[in-house]
Amino acid sequence: MLFVSRGADQQIIAVYDLPHADAVEQIAADDPQLIEFLSQPGQAKAMLSERDSEMVRVIEDLIDVLIAKRLLLPTDLPVVVQKKLQGRQLLRQQIPTSNPLLDEGDII
Repeated sequence: MLFVSRGADQQIIAVYDLPHADAVEQIAADDPQLIEFLSQPGQAKAMLSERDSEMVRVIEDLIDVLIAKRLLLPTDLPVVVQKKLQGRQLLRQQIPTSNPLLDEGDII
């Protein structure tokens, strides 16, 4: 099930995987209104792009866990990948976090 946000005209304006402040209504993936919304030019591509950004963080965290558990060595990765991961880690360190309980996963 997905969660949708609707505009004043009751048309779908956003779709989320999880409940969201503006989207508490559940909808089936095969609902005709959802299919119509996703068939609009750019909608599916925009959703995939948003999910890709989220997946980047998931993959980074997974790599960190594998390295911490010594199931993967950084040198097992291609040099290009090592440099990209190091660059993202350096950028993430530059982001001020005033509250360690806040989820920094949304900041990419």
